[in-house]
Amino acid sequence: MKVDVEIRGNAAVINVAGEINLYTSPYLRETIITLVRKKSSIIVVNMRDAVDIDSSGVATFVEVLREMSSYGGRLRFVYVSAKVNKVFNFSKLDRFFEIYTDMEQAVVL
Repeated sequence: MKVDVEIRGNAAVINVAGEINLYTSPYLRETIITLVRKKSSIIVVNMRDAVDIDSSGVATFVEVLREMSSYGGRLRFVYVSAKVNKVFNFSKLDRFFEIYTDMEQAVVL
């Protein structure tokens, strides 16, 4: 998995490529938690090149969502594939995750 961060206005965008799984999610978690510690108001996870996600990846995002909620931050997802969206739907997390189809909308306060 490859992860890089870019800043777009008030949002930190995390570009994820590859599989988010038991082996790769700790690295993703560390990257996101660094932004959470800085109290980033919006974190957008760009899933355009993410090919799959397992329960450990989902758990990482749930943890981040909980942490960000404590200070009013927003965790958002953009370009979620049908395969990943199916996992979010199955786990009922699509009710809690903010999912966008357009980057410009995802980064706006």
